[in-house]
Amino acid sequence: MNLDPTDEQAMLRDTIERFARDHAGAGADAVLSGLAGLGLLALPVPETAGGLGGQGHDLMVMMQTVGKSLLPGPLAGTLAALDLLGHHGSEEQQARWLVPAMEGKARLVFAWLDSPRLNASGLTASAPLVPGADRADAVVFATGQGAVIVARDAPGVQITPLAMADGGMGARVCLTDVQADPIKVAPDVLATSVLRAAAAASAQILGIMDRLLADTLDYVKTRQQFGAPIGSFQTIQHRMARLFVATEMCRSLVMAAADRSGSPDDWHRRVRAALSMTSEQGLHLAHECVQFHGGMGITAELMVSKGHRQLLVLTRLFAAAGITQMFDQATSP
Repeated sequence: MNLDPTDEQAMLRDTIERFARDHAGAGADAVLSGLAGLGLLALPVPETAGGLGGQGHDLMVMMQTVGKSLLPGPLAGTLAALDLLGHHGSEEQQARWLVPAMEGKARLVFAWLDSPRLNASGLTASAPLVPGADRADAVVFATGQGAVIVARDAPGVQITPLAMADGGMGARVCLTDVQADPIKVAPDVLATSVLRAAAAASAQILGIMDRLLADTLDYVKTRQQFGAPIGSFQTIQHRMARLFVATEMCRSLVMAAADRSGSPDDWHRRVRAALSMTSEQGLHLAHECVQFHGGMGITAELMVSKGHRQLLVLTRLFAAAGITQMFDQATSP
């Protein structure tokens, strides 16, 4: 297997790295607008819907670079919404929401609804925390039975802004008898679409792990204690080696998740394995890296602390979105 990126993927990586350097310290809105201006929000959208039709490895390169650059924003959730609309939205839904979102003129986010109730009056449900929903123009909701899109100004929608651990904002979204716009997608197809975004999220987590490990390696080589760099101590070397092995193990799983060949069930399981392992090992690595930096490891100005806080949110985004339940419902006999 050739593990080197193609020329196009290398250009994609370099473009995002250059964008990150030029927009250091920018907020989530500015980052999403900038990525839209570069055309990158169109990457997961099929060409038939006006997108770039990016494949799994293209998204992996993009999201890994986004993670390594520690760019803020609910990008994984936005990609999930764009993917669903691009593959399954009606022409009207794509014209109203998808095209403006790809151009950076509208904000879309994704959420999972727990125990929704649908009757003649409309949809009643709630999502306790949706990253980016405080500024979103619409939310794409997935349930075990399908998906809907809800405009923030629709009657019956209540959005309560909430601060998140990574310094960004999210919101609690409550729906009361809302006339939601259904997206025509079967549950098993919905699971596949959402899992594509979950695979992208695991790549972003891997990118953050790469950044935290590299920064910490540089730090232990220079921090002096007892007259020597702490990186020369055997116990530190062993712990750093274990973190490196865990990161490479996650890299293998993320690459496997980016490969969509084989049967759908096999690919679904690869994505779940990648998301589960990167979430677990990513948080462990972040805790270790903070420990290596000592007291300043928790300061907001330090990149290790920033990456740690991003992982606290990102590792819970798709877990809280009911990925496991969605998969089980979609693949049950």
